[in-house]
Amino acid sequence: MVPFNSFAEYAPEPNPETKKKDVVWFALNEDRMLTAFAGIWTEFKGDRAAPSQSQFPDRIKSMVS
Repeated sequence: MVPFNSFAEYAPEPNPETKKKDVVWFALNEDRMLTAFAGIWTEFKGDRAAPSQSQFPDRIKSMVS
């Protein structure tokens, strides 16, 4: 089980004003209570594109649908 209280994905199309994809947040409701996806959750161990963020491990997930 992969626990979460909210998650984000990029919008499918860029915002016409900013020309960038907006970040869209999802949750079960406004209380953001803890729930879970069926899936696999592990730490990423490898090179990253942004070295400035490398002080924190990445939590990689794969959800089963």
